[in-house]
Amino acid sequence: MLKAQLLSRIESRNAVVAVVGLGYVGLPLAMEFAEAGFTVIGFDVSQRVVDLLNGGASHIQDIPAAQVARHVASGRFVATTDAARMKDADAISIAVPTPLGKTRDPDMTYVHAATQAVVAQAHPGLLIVLEMGTLVWLKFDPAHYPPPPEPGAGYSNTRARISMSAADAARMISAF
Repeated sequence: MLKAQLLSRIESRNAVVAVVGLGYVGLPLAMEFAEAGFTVIGFDVSQRVVDLLNGGASHIQDIPAAQVARHVASGRFVATTDAARMKDADAISIAVPTPLGKTRDPDMTYVHAATQAVVAQAHPGLLIVLEMGTLVWLKFDPAHYPPPPEPGAGYSNTRARISMSAADAARMISAF
C-alpha cells in the first residue's frame, strides 16, 4: 500500500523530494528534480550555502543562478539547515562527499552523519537513495547508473538519473 501511494505521488509530481548535501552532486540533482516538477527541500550543514541558495545565487559553476532563483521564487526549491524539514519528504537522496583517505579507503564520515540525520526524520513509506561516487562495499546492491558528475563537467547525466519512467521507479522500489 505504501509503495502504491509513493508511486502515485511520484507519477503525479506531488512527491516532495529532499536532497541531503547541496554540493556538486546534490545541487544539480535538486535542480533537476525541481525542473521535473517536484517540490524539493535541499538540506546542507552550511548556513552560508543555504543562505546563498535561498537568495537565488549558486555556488556550483554548472548551475546558473537564474535557475536557482527561478525555483526558489516558484516555491519548488528551498534550502535549509533544519534536518526536521526532511519529515515532509516522500523521498530523500543523500549526496554527500566520500573522499578517499591515505589508504584509498572511502571516508564515510559524511555518509554516517547524513544517514543519522535522515533516520531521525524517517517515516513509513519514505524512499531513501544513497548517491555515491566512490565504490564502497555495502550490505545491499544499490542501483547505480551513470556515475555522479565531476566538478566542472556539466550535469547532463543528472537528468538521465531522474528521468526514469514510473515503471522503472516501481522496479527500483520493489527491489527493497
